[in-house]
Amino acid sequence: VVGLYDKLLQDILYLRARYMDKRTDGMEELYRECMHILRTLDVGLDLTGELAVNLHTLYGHCMRRLTVDEGYTKIEALDSVEMVISRIRHVYIEVAQREAEKEKHSSEADVRTNSEECRETE
Repeated sequence: VVGLYDKLLQDILYLRARYMDKRTDGMEELYRECMHILRTLDVGLDLTGELAVNLHTLYGHCMRRLTVDEGYTKIEALDSVEMVISRIRHVYIEVAQREAEKEKHSSEADVRTNSEECRETE
């Protein structure tokens, strides 16, 4: 998932650079790639939980910002999507690290418990 976020953020940087340089070559393909990544992230959600529903809403917001002209400049739209995805990426990494720590401590506790049980049976 982090790899998809990173690729999306990279494509947004490329798009912004192309707008700043007034170069249109390859922009359509970059937009398609951004939309594909957002759809991939969205399709992978299990919409039974509140978090997944909120992510679905945020991904939809990002897709609309990239495709619908609501009076924002393209740079503003890219900035908005970049901000949303960067925040989601950051939280995803934090949660994954916390879960890894919990799992590590749980495994260590299991090892200690098993060692103590082995000593008791001796």
